[in-house]
Amino acid sequence: SWAEQSAGRAPGRVAAEEVLEWAARKRRWFGLPAGVSAPAPEAEPDYLDRFVQAQNALSGTHLGKAEAAVAALEKAFPGLPGPLTLRCELWLRKSATDRALAACQRAVAGYPESLQGHYLLGVMHSMADRHQKAIEHLELVVAGDQTVDDAWKRLAAGYGAKGDRPNRDRALKRTPR
Repeated sequence: SWAEQSAGRAPGRVAAEEVLEWAARKRRWFGLPAGVSAPAPEAEPDYLDRFVQAQNALSGTHLGKAEAAVAALEKAFPGLPGPLTLRCELWLRKSATDRALAACQRAVAGYPESLQGHYLLGVMHSMADRHQKAIEHLELVVAGDQTVDDAWKRLAAGYGAKGDRPNRDRALKRTPR
């Protein structure tokens, strides 16, 4: 919020526009919508710290620690889509794919711009060979953030599986070699 407010005071400047684009992209990844349902600007650093801690715990091998971190984030910031996407990822890591799918679907229904929610849905649909559904979600991810290499790779694989060579090649051009 503070970066957005500062950039908003410098309209028309390239750097200000870049800050606003960066902030919007980060909001979509962290499930932190701007506006009425968002926490106050002074609470955002705490939210981001807790979100990153939970995300880091999910990257580890001790899912009990991740469960506690996600639960604490949900309790501290109820109603935000970010914790729901982390819950989705937690259930996915626990192989509870039906619960993961439902959580991610609720997250994107409540916040259609949730890049992480769409990414996780794209991953789950890719894993289940539901290529069209995976493509739909992954296209939303790369439209919102073109720097997500894995989304481009999965998108290329999805288009390849459907026999759509032009779109597969377009996605492959964006993947690192």
